[in-house]
Amino acid sequence: MVKIALFSDTLFDANGVSRFLQDMAKQSAYKDNNLHIFTSTKKRFSYLELENIHNVEPVLRFPMPFYSDLDFVLPNFFKLRRKFLTLKPSIIHISTPGSVGIYAKKLAKKYGLALVGTYHTDFPEYVYRNLPFKFTQSLAKAYMKWFYKEFDLILLRSSVYEDILVKEIGIDRAKLRVLKYGTDIEKFHPKFKDRFSKGDFGLPKSGFNLLYVGRLTKEKNFHLILELFKELNRLNDIKINFIVVGSGECTKLLKGVRNLYYLGKREGDELSYIYAMSDAFLSMSITETLGQTILEALASGTPAIVSSVGGQKDFIDEKYCIIHKNLNISQWRDSILELYRDSKRLKELSQNARKKAQMLSIKESYEHFIELHLMDQDID
Repeated sequence: MVKIALFSDTLFDANGVSRFLQDMAKQSAYKDNNLHIFTSTKKRFSYLELENIHNVEPVLRFPMPFYSDLDFVLPNFFKLRRKFLTLKPSIIHISTPGSVGIYAKKLAKKYGLALVGTYHTDFPEYVYRNLPFKFTQSLAKAYMKWFYKEFDLILLRSSVYEDILVKEIGIDRAKLRVLKYGTDIEKFHPKFKDRFSKGDFGLPKSGFNLLYVGRLTKEKNFHLILELFKELNRLNDIKINFIVVGSGECTKLLKGVRNLYYLGKREGDELSYIYAMSDAFLSMSITETLGQTILEALASGTPAIVSSVGGQKDFIDEKYCIIHKNLNISQWRDSILELYRDSKRLKELSQNARKKAQMLSIKESYEHFIELHLMDQDID
């Protein structure tokens, strides 16, 4: 039986990567207990307390530059190693290239264990969008190359990033595998629409609900989303509610935007309800390594309006998405208005979204995750 120790710097944060890891942990706990997740944070996650999640409180933490809602932590390495040695894993898997990930690399080398990782986030592009200088992007790429060069296997959330890692980061293509994408199709489900009432969240009883879930930051193009909201607000004959879930540097820009309802961070059944009661989901990001929040929306029966650029390219389709090849605000505005005025098409996209998501369960993603760790001869 394989024992995988997965190390991550983010597990209890309000983002798609965290929810994906939480879902994978639950799958393992219910199925085979092959996957154990190690992290270091002082944050608490209200409804996820599994025996295969091991948290060691950090000795130092401070907000990350450009991501005040995320922490850089310095773990208690002795406690982290003690928990790790108790598990006696055969493989180390690193989910993030932060301080926890760096320490996990040292553990793999010290104990002669196979080293696997997942490329969850396009850090060079994120750095460049916050500090738009070529040298900062080059430094980030150099760091990624240093961090991943000794890995035996690197999993990608989408095929889109295979050429990027080979050509821009310098990773050997033979080390790359694409992990089957999926989400918890029971946690994100149209049935949650009846769990709460809009009044519980201070939302209007009527109107078209346009949802954004994720970090409120530049690299997610959230500033463009705000421009889009303002553009729609110039029209007097429509009633669109802009619902925003998440946190980040752009939170301060929300004040004064009419018809905008900021719900902050949400989790559990509340988040499931917000997805399900929304009419459409909006993502203008072009730097997604997959687009987990888009999958969550589709599973909830909520069609998505998205960019054709990024990891979401692997699964988006016009049967359940409206897809844009550029970030022209007027074109995005018109596609939203089209859905707003065409209830028949909206219903068709919603039904197709749920049908697609039913083929993308987290259970199959977890099984593929374990299979990939066993396939390579150097790891088995």
